[in-house]
Formats: sequence, C-alpha cells, structure tokens
Amino acid sequence: MKKITSLILLTCVLITSVITLASCIHECEFTDEWTADESSHWHICSNEKCEEISDKSNHTWDEGSITTKATQEADGVKTFTCSVCNNTKKESVAFTGLSKEDWNEIFSQETFENFTYFEEVVVAATGIEVTTSALYKFTEDKVYCSFSAAGQTAEDTLTGFEATNTKKQMVDSILSVVKHEIFEYDAENKIYNLTGEMVIESLSTSATSATLKFENGKPVQLIYTCNIVSQGIAMECISTTTFSDFGTTEI
Repeated sequence: MKKITSLILLTCVLITSVITLASCIHECEFTDEWTADESSHWHICSNEKCEEISDKSNHTWDEGSITTKATQEADGVKTFTCSVCNNTKKESVAFTGLSKEDWNEIFSQETFENFTYFEEVVVAATGIEVTTSALYKFTEDKVYCSFSAAGQTAEDTLTGFEATNTKKQMVDSILSVVKHEIFEYDAENKIYNLTGEMVIESLSTSATSATLKFENGKPVQLIYTCNIVSQGIAMECISTTTFSDFGTTEI
C-alpha cells in the first residue's frame, strides 16, 4: 500500500513539473515598442507571464533643444530626446540675459508705437540742485507732452506731422542709447549694467554709469549718470526714465 501511495505522489509531482515547464519554456517574441525608465530602455516579451527582456541599454541623449525659453521671471526648459527609443527628459535652463536678436526685437519701432515715457532729471552742482521732468504719452496718431521745471508746468497735445515727428525723434533717441553690446546682465539683481560707452547726444557727453530694467519682456526703467559742464560750472546729471503702458496708452 505504501508503494502505491508513493507511486501516486511521484506521478503527481512529475505531472506538475511537466505542466510548469510547458508554461515557462517558450520562444520569446519581443515587442517592437520600447519600454523605458529614466536611465535606460529595453524590449519586453509579448507573453504577459514572461519576464524576459531584450536589448537593454542606457539612453542615448541628443544635444537637446529649448522647448520653453527662459525669461527674467522664470527658468526655461531644455528637452533631450533618446535617439533610440524617443524617450525624453527635461532640464531647467536659467536666464542669462537677452540674446541680441531678442534685444533688437524688443527695442524696435513696433514696441514703441504706443507707450508712456516719463523722465526725471536731477542736475546738481556745488550748492545747487535742479529737478525737471517730462511726460510723453504716445498713441498711433497723437502725442501728449507735459514739462515741469521750477514749479511750473506746460503741456500740449500734438497731432499730424508734429506727432509723427516727435515720436520718431523720441524712439530714435531711445534706440541710440540702449545697444545690446554695451550692457551686461546681472542675474542676481535682475538688471542690466552699462559696460560700454553710452553716448548721450542731447548732452554731448557719455554716461558714466547706467542701469536698465526689464519686466515681462519690456523695458521699464533706464537710469544713467553723466557729467556736464555749462558756463564753466561742472555738474552731475542723473536721468531716470520709466516706460509703461505699452499698447494701452490713451490720450
């Protein structure tokens, strides 16, 4: 009886083993699609019960391309693509300053078609300090002007040729002093500092220092300092100009 029982048990074990082998031993057919994680990619067996993989290797990343441009307000995104499996990874890109192309696009006639310009000038000499200001509101066909000095204010609204000519002179003046090559970006303070020569034609001199600020891709403030001599008196001039209401200025 014991022999029969043992023989039955042995038979059951053999049958189970055969069934198990039959379910595991097969010729793997690997999928054409890649399976991937952060570092590598591979092909899996098309049999769901099989854990075999094939062609596993590390990703081969390309040089990457900028998919979101960095701005002063936010880092950009650089996307890398694996040349084998097309998997992607992203890295943040810090803003290091405007390219010359972007700079020239901002400082163009189109940007200054409709905007508000306010300049305050402080001229100081020994024992003397004089402050003047000028406000311009530019629209497509009108210019509002307001000048203040020594407690007096004068204002006017220009149209037609006078408006067109005044706007052109103002924009040409702005573009002449804000060249890309004479400014350097200070990432810590999010400001551009003058590193080259900035000629102030209206004063026949050059700035001794200057800073330029941007917000949301538009210039918002230009401050420069220069030294001038008038009637034998040496004076320091500090000009602070703010730009605002791009595209929304009304008169």
